[in-house]
Amino acid sequence: MTETTVREAFPAIAEITDDELRSGVLRAWAESLDETGHDLFEVPWFPPVQTELDLPDERLVPHVNDVVASAVAIAERLRDARGSDVSIDLVRAGALVHDVSKLYEFDTDGETAVHDALGHPHYGVVPAARAELPAEVLNVVLSHSNRTSVEPSTLEAVIVKRADQVAAAAIRAEARDDPREV
Repeated sequence: MTETTVREAFPAIAEITDDELRSGVLRAWAESLDETGHDLFEVPWFPPVQTELDLPDERLVPHVNDVVASAVAIAERLRDARGSDVSIDLVRAGALVHDVSKLYEFDTDGETAVHDALGHPHYGVVPAARAELPAEVLNVVLSHSNRTSVEPSTLEAVIVKRADQVAAAAIRAEARDDPREV
């Protein structure tokens, strides 16, 4: 049942061509859901910012899907226009799990910080590693946020980081009239 929920939430999982990578992404989310007891469709995007911006209805699933779509579009453009050897599978997988740790960061009420001392990139690498995702995907998880000092070590990680920044800015822009405030 949990895997069905994950597939429903993140249809891009089915587009990962590498069987092990696809299975690892699915496993990272499913095991995290089983462990935390969250309803995936109710997990908030980022409660402190949502409170600050009065955006109580923002959810994690649409954010992750925005990051995936943006990152894949960038990667495909670079591959097609520049002949880049960027891995669309690694971009897709990294974008899909970049925020898996949000399930651990907040309690099921979506408000109570549970594991906020290190920040979600550090917690996210644990379920991704347990799911046996490759080091390139772990680097995406650790480097996608400025809450770590880890820098992207691959083009795929840079792409996901930028796509996440733009998707987060789009959410913030909904609450601000001046784009310089996002």
